Amino acid sequence: MCGSAKLVPYLRDGVAVCARCAGAKKYVRCRVCDSDERRLHGARCAPCALPDKVRALITRPDGRPHPQLLPVENYLLNSNSNPDSRLEWVTGSVGARLIRRMAAGSLPVSLRAVAELRVTSATAYVAALLIESGAVPADDFSRVRFEAWLTGLLLSIPDTDDRPTVQQYASWVVKRRFADAGESTDPIQRLSRARRELIEIRRFLAATRVAGFTLEDIPQRLLDEYFVRRGDTAHQLVRFLRWARTQHLTQLRSEYRPQLQRGPSISDDQRWEWVRILLSREDISLAPRVVGLFALLFGVPVTRIVTLRRSAITVEGERVTISFGTDPVKLPPRLADLVRRVIEAPPRSPVSEDTWVFRGLRPGAHLANVSVSAALRPAGISVQQGRVVALMTLSRDLQPAIVADLIGVTADTAARWSTHTGGDWAPYPQLRGDAASY
Repeated sequence: MCGSAKLVPYLRDGVAVCARCAGAKKYVRCRVCDSDERRLHGARCAPCALPDKVRALITRPDGRPHPQLLPVENYLLNSNSNPDSRLEWVTGSVGARLIRRMAAGSLPVSLRAVAELRVTSATAYVAALLIESGAVPADDFSRVRFEAWLTGLLLSIPDTDDRPTVQQYASWVVKRRFADAGESTDPIQRLSRARRELIEIRRFLAATRVAGFTLEDIPQRLLDEYFVRRGDTAHQLVRFLRWARTQHLTQLRSEYRPQLQRGPSISDDQRWEWVRILLSREDISLAPRVVGLFALLFGVPVTRIVTLRRSAITVEGERVTISFGTDPVKLPPRLADLVRRVIEAPPRSPVSEDTWVFRGLRPGAHLANVSVSAALRPAGISVQQGRVVALMTLSRDLQPAIVADLIGVTADTAARWSTHTGGDWAPYPQLRGDAASY
């Protein structure tokens, strides 16, 4: 009767009406704001109940709010996300229980404390919440989690003489990968890869001691036998053994396995058909669409695209450029319009600063690789296969140095792809000077 769309319908004279028009007064309107348009939690709707619940979440045993957790309160209250979802998280999630432990003083308000807990999605979310809200200094949580895990690994190495070697390698080589801006793997994958590598190193050093040798005097034949016995897993030792040799810790030699280049199973026409789909299909989520277009057009890995920061995109009037490598790429108009829509989307919270081009669901996190695949799979699009075709096409049609600068791969990688696709650049001396036009 009032003409408004309501969530709680009643019948009056056979017509569906809202609670107010029906004259209902009990359990249908918020006691604070008198709204009957929102889901109610007791006598209050979520926006009205949230401030008290969040304050209770960060309150210390003495009845005062924990000063270090006040930024978390501010973030949760000012977020643009659904208030019902926020209230449910505050009142019933595992992550909220961790925040309560921090408020109670049984868990320090620090990334290191969270990193020492069991690896779950809840601990990852709490770490992201602490960073994004400003409750703790910004840091790479995957690296902090690695450092916490490394402490336990070192203690588990049977021979104490081997621990300094593993610690040096982990500190000088493995940990640097977390700070490498050119590292394109997802942080979780990077952490998992680092763990597997160091576990295999521990296993090899323990087997060496059992055989009656040390890293310094173990004969080559025992390493070869170990590789045969352990199979593919043993190849995780290659980087460590090469590093140990440069440090004069061993005389062992190891080689990388030859990598077989496999061609894609789709045609270039299929790739362009997928590009047309992503340019036009509004029923596909915007961010995955743009990620897919970047991969299909420029051959850039999804893991690198989703970690692009806002500084990689420049908007000057109608001109939009993006930098995957050292040379900015001017985007065609239709793709430029989609990119503008992505970066102009409102932030999830007014108290946080946008860092990523493609924002994820967790506070401060970028879009996950699996989210891209899940969004594009129903349309029959395989980003990985299309990306390989794009990279092969670029490597065949452009000089390797330009490909390297264009998409941010190393010159060696670009040269290998060029060789694989049969590129010949003897008659193309002017192309380097024309790179800026791409």
